Amino acid sequence: MTDLSVLQALDVYSDLVTAYYNENHFGSNTAEIYAFRLKQNHPAANLQMYAKEENKQAAENLYNLILIFKKNFKCIVYIENKLFGTWLKKIDYFNHRLHIKVIRKDK
Repeated sequence: MTDLSVLQALDVYSDLVTAYYNENHFGSNTAEIYAFRLKQNHPAANLQMYAKEENKQAAENLYNLILIFKKNFKCIVYIENKLFGTWLKKIDYFNHRLHIKVIRKDK
């Protein structure tokens, strides 16, 4: 993860954990992850103004966080109803938010 603070990473990771336990406030097992939470300096304004490279970096940061998460929790992850995969770290349009559904495998 590039230019992402520990606090930013933990903030997003905790949303994935609550989704795993069906306790997330957005649709129970779905986390709503905003791009600005995964970008350097964590700015909350002008979300549409980010360059494609910054959007791609946010997507790559999310990809890496989900990889770590999946190592610790047995689950299947969908991003906007698409199965998690390497495609995520290549997108350059992550400038607002993504819905991440976490489905437990142990049940």
